[in-house]
Amino acid sequence: MEEYCEPLYRRDPVTMVDCLPKLINAVRLIYGVSTYYNTAENITSLLVKITNQMILACRAYIFDRGRRDMWTKPFADTVRRLIDCCRLNEAYQENFHRVKEELDRRPDSRKFDFSEIYIFGKFNIFCRRLQAIRDVLEQTEHYAQMQTSNIEGLAPLIGQYTTAVTQLTKKPLNVLDQRDTEVDEEFELFFERMKAIQTGLEELFASKLDLIPSAQMAIQVIQQFDQLRLVESAIEPGYFRALIQFSKEIDQVAREYKKHKDQPAIPWDMPPVAGSVQVSMAQAIGAYRRGILVP
Repeated sequence: MEEYCEPLYRRDPVTMVDCLPKLINAVRLIYGVSTYYNTAENITSLLVKITNQMILACRAYIFDRGRRDMWTKPFADTVRRLIDCCRLNEAYQENFHRVKEELDRRPDSRKFDFSEIYIFGKFNIFCRRLQAIRDVLEQTEHYAQMQTSNIEGLAPLIGQYTTAVTQLTKKPLNVLDQRDTEVDEEFELFFERMKAIQTGLEELFASKLDLIPSAQMAIQVIQQFDQLRLVESAIEPGYFRALIQFSKEIDQVAREYKKHKDQPAIPWDMPPVAGSVQVSMAQAIGAYRRGILVP
């Protein structure tokens, strides 16, 4: 059995997956022939020890055996390690169920009727914690985009973001201890703060559109927020709103044109023909700036 358990101590979660079929088959074998491990209680105890060692290996892998920090290392690399650990848990249970189903199909074999909650429960809870850490990292990366934007009015929200991230990452928490409920509380507080920032972004976007007098300026603001990719659900309604404003501006230009086309308001110090040309050019330029094509 030591031969099959050796990878649990020497390998990382990625390469450990390949050893699981032999490991679970070895457990099945000793369950059938061992004089000590021939009880469900003792085999369950063995599988729990295997689970615990996998969790220890995952913790060492995530922290690179103490050489890396959860919050300062590259985002993509940390997320990949979290996913690798959860994949190990999935593969572990898949191999267990494979053997269990094989034995269930054999009427003369001893069944794998062990407590799966007892065997896998700790690993499942650990993986839920890893998913929560991943969510924190993804939100941290997501809202970090604000720091490189030049949108006016973002400074207070950037300050809230910086405070939330600093308070979480600088707190002495053992985030990989799935039993530590303080970590769950801190994560929940962090998510609430990110939600408040999201609300603030949406309100800032809406307030800017309310204050903008022209469709052209509205489109510029929408494009700024669109590049930020933090208020994506409000972008399409924003463009629709700008389109309505643009339509109103076209109607206003048309009304002004009809009103003054025959007798334009010519500057007092210019002759009629030259004055009419100047007025027409001014109207054309104004229309062009609004995005209206002038023949």
